[in-house]
Amino acid sequence: MKKRYTIYKKNIHKMKNPFFLILLICAFLVSFKTSNSKNRQIGFDYYYANSKNSWSDKEKFGKWIEKQDTVFFTLGYFRGNCCGSIPEPKNMFAEIVNDTIYYDYRNKIDPNCDSSIGICGAVIDFVINKNKYPNYKNFIWKYKKK
Repeated sequence: MKKRYTIYKKNIHKMKNPFFLILLICAFLVSFKTSNSKNRQIGFDYYYANSKNSWSDKEKFGKWIEKQDTVFFTLGYFRGNCCGSIPEPKNMFAEIVNDTIYYDYRNKIDPNCDSSIGICGAVIDFVINKNKYPNYKNFIWKYKKK
């Protein structure tokens, strides 16, 4: 008859409990991340952004659309070559003075780009904080080279 040697076994169940407890605490903390839209939106005045609207949503172009404390104004669909003829929100300029929005698209044309290849397009929104500019519906748009 062969002898069987028993090696000391640690209680695995006791080892799993701290791991699952840490995992549960992390999941709990992540799920209660602050998602209050008012807290996030208080910090901005206005900016340009790529729109969630598509080029075919023409009924939304040129209108103020409210969503909670934020208002979106879809400028329209810009189409042109892919060498800088259409504006990019990160390069665009806006300034609000009294009841006027001064803007500039600030297109950056790439001289080394072959403009005969391809067509690009973009739908761009002007996003504004309704709490900071409650008279946004009365704003006048004026081009200002910047």
